[in-house]
Amino acid sequence: MARRVSTLVVFGVLMAMTAALAAAAPVTVVLRSGDRVSGDLVDLNAAGFVLNVRGAEQRIPRGDVAAIAFANDQFPAAETARIQGGRPFVVLTGGDTFDGTLADIGGTSPLRLSFRTPRGARELNSDQVARVYFATW
Repeated sequence: MARRVSTLVVFGVLMAMTAALAAAAPVTVVLRSGDRVSGDLVDLNAAGFVLNVRGAEQRIPRGDVAAIAFANDQFPAAETARIQGGRPFVVLTGGDTFDGTLADIGGTSPLRLSFRTPRGARELNSDQVARVYFATW
């Protein structure tokens, strides 16, 4: 009986880990210090961003994050020059941009990203977003 219970517990833990990884998007996060962290973006909560980095959970305070790249880890010079103006903005995979900041992350693969913009709320899937800029680095 104890063996069966422990098998069920292990199975439950594995299922929970699999579900958490399925709800993640691979990203490169640039910190305000210039350091980069690559991993799977899992959540955005009151404490900041939650990433899975090589199997370990890493939390990064929101104020420490300068930019997030979803598509690749390249940050074009024209975009990094634009953030010098201090206004957060989003770059879509097609190249279009809009002013706004990331407000929430939810859903599963792809993640649902909620943005606050000057024109109101906007929701996109993570596979539609290339980069999000918050601040300079």
